[in-house]
This record gives sequence, structure tokens and C-alpha cells, in this order.
Amino acid sequence: MYTPPAFAEPRPDRVLGLVEAHDFATLVHADGTDVALTQAPVFLHTPRHAAEATAVEGATLELHLARANALCRRLEQVPRLTVAVLGPSHYITPSWYETHGMVPTWNYAAVHLHCDVVPFTDPDRLHALFDRTAEAYEPAVGGDWSRAGDRQQMVDKLIRGIIGYRLTVRSHEASFKMSQNKTPADRTAVIDGLNGLDTPAAREVATMMADYLRETSTDD
Repeated sequence: MYTPPAFAEPRPDRVLGLVEAHDFATLVHADGTDVALTQAPVFLHTPRHAAEATAVEGATLELHLARANALCRRLEQVPRLTVAVLGPSHYITPSWYETHGMVPTWNYAAVHLHCDVVPFTDPDRLHALFDRTAEAYEPAVGGDWSRAGDRQQMVDKLIRGIIGYRLTVRSHEASFKMSQNKTPADRTAVIDGLNGLDTPAAREVATMMADYLRETSTDD
């Protein structure tokens, strides 16, 4: 991934934090003949939470795919995947800058994790993955689903049709383009412009930009 030095993010907790916060990822598989892509939620396994990360390489993730998914057969032959995660992103208009003569651009945060893949079909591990999915998402939507009671039989039937995968990160790329190459005045003006839009996407980029600007001010 093209990453100018100004936009490189060396901190493991920040890199894996993006994966943790934007965990519906694009899985990219290349076998030397063609490339296949699919989407799936991924979960950090070790460390359990991004804030505990001391390195990106060696971190593990878990996901599951339907056995009918052609990617499962591809992974039998070439057990490697790139997990592509796109975080906050937004168009930036030159009209926001204090400095004249700028051009339109896009601010974004993206992470690519290049992983070795090992499948698992052990029911206990698949049950644990289902439990984690429910624990991660049910509260946010006001749900209370679990595999307790009569739902257990349904889950037992379902897991016969899926394969779990443990992914170990062997290398990664991270680009957090948040106007770090602009002056503090221009960065502040862009943050104000984004906040003025009052949309979730704009606020998310503005918040990340403000974090980087604050760090720059602290370093100075």
C-alpha cells in the first residue's frame, strides 16, 4: 500500500485499534492465477484487545466462512490472506484550507494485514466464535441473542456448515492520512469544516485528525 512517511502509523495499538473498530473486512486471496475477494467480520484473538498490543506481527485474528464459499477451497491450496480494513474516510475540499492553491484530496485510515491461515472445525472453538460475535454486536443494537436454551440445537446444526480460521499476521501496512503534511492552521481549518458538516463520517475523520494534531502539538 502506498504510504508516504508522513502518514505511516508505527504504533501497534493504533493499527490494531482500527481493525478492532472497523472489523467488517475485505479478505483478499491471491493464488498466482487470479485474485478472489470476500467480506467477513474478523475478531482480534491475541491480543484480545488492541490496547494491549505490543506488535502487529504475530497478532492473531479469527473469522468463519460458509463451507460453500469457494474461498475455503482456495485456502486449502494457498493458506494465506490479506485482510484489508478501511477506517474513517472523507473528501477534503480545498475551500477549507487557510492556504490558497490547494487541490481536492481524501483523508482516510487503512490497514492491510498479510496473514498465514489455519482452519479449525472444533465445535467448542466455533461455539466460542459465535459467542464472541453475539457479545460484540448484540448490545449495540439492543439485542439479547445467545445460544442458550433451545437455540443451542440450531447453532449446533449451523456450525456443521461453517469453517473457522485462525489468521496470524506475518506483515502489515498502515496508512493514516489525516493531513499531517499540512500546517497546523490548515489542519484546524479542515477539522472545523468537517465538524460543520455534522455527519457521522465527517465527525469520525475530524476526531482522528484532532488526535494527530494534538500529538504534533505535544511533540513540539
